[in-house]
Amino acid sequence: MEPVVEAFTLRVEELKQWMMLRSLGSSEELRESMEYLHADLDTLEREILVVKRHLAKEREAMQEAHHVSNLIAQQTSRLQHIGENLPTFVPGGAQATPNDASSSPALKAFGAAAANIAQPVLAT
Repeated sequence: MEPVVEAFTLRVEELKQWMMLRSLGSSEELRESMEYLHADLDTLEREILVVKRHLAKEREAMQEAHHVSNLIAQQTSRLQHIGENLPTFVPGGAQATPNDASSSPALKAFGAAAANIAQPVLAT
């Protein structure tokens, strides 16, 4: 878009120079040329304004996309950390599989502790 703005600027300068050179003609021709030149300049200025607004919106969208990209990277990192640090007894953990969940050392320890609690204490 930058080249387009430069091209418009060059065209405006060219038209300004033509305007100064056109003073050699008759006053009616000069007036018509000036009106034509003025209309061209107005059109070019409006087009440049539209291009500048579009560029500003694109820059803003790029900044917003960059921010969202950073947030996605942070969330991905957090999810990877959570996935890597899940306890082995949680289904889907880093080391557990659905087939060996019952043979997990943590579940065995829990089962042994539960069995000790379930046994009645005999009074002597």
